[in-house]
Formats: sequence, structure tokens, C-alpha cells
Amino acid sequence: MWNTYSAGELNALLHLPDLVCLRVGLYDKVQKFLLEKMLWRNNADPSPVYENIERFGLHAEDGSYWDIDFKYKSFTVNMETACDGSAFACRLTPAEGSREQIVFFITATILGQKKGVIALTDTGFTITTVAGRYDIAIQGEREPETIVNASIQGVVIKASTPVTLTCNLSPSENGMALIASNREKCLKQRSASSGFLDDVADAIQKAMIWNTIYDASKDRLCIPVSRAWCAQNGRSFGSYVLFEWDTFFTSVMTAFYSPESARMQVASIFDEMTPDGMIPNFGSQRGGSPDRSQPPVGSYCLLKLYRQTGDVDLLKTYYPKLCIWHRWWFKNRDGNADGLLEWGSNPNPDGLARGFFDEGNTMLCAMYESGLDNSPMYDDVVFNTETHTMELNDIGLNALYALDCKCLAD
Repeated sequence: MWNTYSAGELNALLHLPDLVCLRVGLYDKVQKFLLEKMLWRNNADPSPVYENIERFGLHAEDGSYWDIDFKYKSFTVNMETACDGSAFACRLTPAEGSREQIVFFITATILGQKKGVIALTDTGFTITTVAGRYDIAIQGEREPETIVNASIQGVVIKASTPVTLTCNLSPSENGMALIASNREKCLKQRSASSGFLDDVADAIQKAMIWNTIYDASKDRLCIPVSRAWCAQNGRSFGSYVLFEWDTFFTSVMTAFYSPESARMQVASIFDEMTPDGMIPNFGSQRGGSPDRSQPPVGSYCLLKLYRQTGDVDLLKTYYPKLCIWHRWWFKNRDGNADGLLEWGSNPNPDGLARGFFDEGNTMLCAMYESGLDNSPMYDDVVFNTETHTMELNDIGLNALYALDCKCLAD
């Protein structure tokens, strides 16, 4: 299947399981600048050049249809895609801006260590992998005189008129018909809400689906707190990053349209559980936070999921682990032994030695455990490095722990 699963970009179609990636980049002929990957924001470079999403359109969860508008300076282009198994049709429609200054630079790659062969042909690309063959045809006016200084081969296509890309479709098959048909199906599948929450369901569904990525390190799909924090070649968290309470909340947010995605999120965050039974503040390809957790909302969210979906196996699988995490709190976060909890951070001396993150046992890390990070409410609080906790019985933490008790009891 083809989908927008490539973590560091939204201008690419990624095919699973063989990680064939077809990317539509933009090349500025005047500036001699190649924009290969597009996101709503690039943390490594806050320049407006790298703020490349004008509009998020429809997106079917299975990748059968999606629609998005990209921008580069004054140039905008719509990318509309429909997929059916190994086949797809993609339409690039320039909308505004200097069309003569910009060209499309279309590339095909195979990511990771997947085996395969890519051949550049007169019509596009032929890609052969263990899983299959993909014949990609590009219908647009080529511009061979423009030389793009890129590390991989590609096809330069003028951006002054619409361009069509198809894969594994015969000349008799109409790519535009596939796009129109799949768009109608996607519209029917779109979640709806009403009244004061009129557009909320649609907004939630879009946010979750557009943020779903493939994590190569664990060969899975997951929904990170942000694509922009993933896969920046050592400048961020790696191929994925999951924060504890964000991931539990997104499991509830996805359940109304996709119970399967909800279970996927629950499984992904429990996969980060430490040997001593704590679900960390975050886990990522490059490591996690074994010194600290985050607000104990897991039991609450799983109880809500059960009431939404009736999935009793979800409770059978994770109730024992929730109990272990529940007991972790009083073992580690009642530093003054008064029967109430404080936020904290345990020593993590190997943290910096691994080349990333921190050594723990600091006020800043304890603030991170609260999930409120740099909130001014903690500005005057003392951190005790002997007990590894704040000298503050936090009302929020204790209320959430009481809620955890109630939900586990239920």
C-alpha cells in the first residue's frame, strides 16, 4: 500500500512493506535551490522557506485518497492522490506564484536496507523489489536543460501546467477516474460532528492521519507527537518519538474512527515501558527518559477505550502492566513519606554517555515529568536531589493518581 508514511516529509508516497518512496520536490531555477522534503515546519531551520504546507485536505486512513496543498515562497501546488493496492494516480496542479521559476524534481528511492532496483526510463521509473514491480509513468513537459544538483537521479518536469503520475496503471486505465472515485469514498468516510463541535471530529481525524508515520526501527506504524520531531538525521529523536500522555490521549482521539489505530497507539507506548515498570516521559529511536514518567492517565484512557469499543482483550492485556506502573509511583515519588506524591526525576548517569538526553535528578527533568514542562508554577519550588523529588505535594499529580486508582478499580 502507498501512503504518506515517510516521517520527515509529506510530499512523498511511501509503499509498504518494501519502502519504495516516490518524492515530488521543487527546484528554484533562479536561486538554484532544491526543496526535497516538505513539512508544515522544519525544526532544524525555522526559515519561511521550510514552512511548506498551505492546506491539509482529506486523507483516508488506508491511503486510498489524500489531498494537500504545498507552498514554496509565492508558489503553491495541489497534490491529489488515489491509491489501489500497488497502483496509484497522482495529480499535481500549480495554483499560484512564479510557475516559470519553479520545476518539479521527481525522484524514486528505496529506503533503509530494503533490496531493489530502480531504472530511470523514457516515461518515468521502473522499480523492482522482492515484493513487486512498480511502473511509474510521468505525464508532463520535461525540461532537460535544467540541471539539478542532487544526490540521486530524478526527472525534471515543468511546473507551469498540471502533471500526472501513475503507477501500475495501463494506458486504458483512467487515473483521474480513480482519483474521483476514491475521493467520493473518502468523503463518505469522513467523521462528522455537529453543533458547537461542528468541525472537531473532522479536525481530529485529519490531525491523526496526517501525523501517522512508519517507524523503520520497530517496523510499525505509530502517531508521534509531531512528524517534525522525527527523522532529522541526528538533529532530533530519530525515526519516531512517543510521549506518554500524548500517546494515551491520541489513542482515545483515534478510537471513534479507527479502533485499530487506538490499539496501535496503546501497544506502542507500552512498548517503551522500563524494566522497573515505569512508562517513561518519552521513548524514541535514540533513547528515552528512564529517569522520569509523565502524568498517570493510562488507566483512565484505557477505560474510556473499553467503553467506546468494548474491547475487553485490551484490558486483559494491559491491566497487569497498568498495576505495575501504578505501584511505581509510591516507590519513587513520595520523597517525604507523607502519603502524597511529588513530581521527580531519578538519577540517570548513563544518559549523557549515550550521546543524547540528560543525567536526570534535576528540577528541569522533574518539571518535564509533570507534562507542563516550563510552567511558572514551579519557579519557586525546591528540588531535593537526595529524594529525587520536588519538595511539593502536587495537587494535579495526586488527583490524577486518585483517578488512576478509581479506573483500575472499575
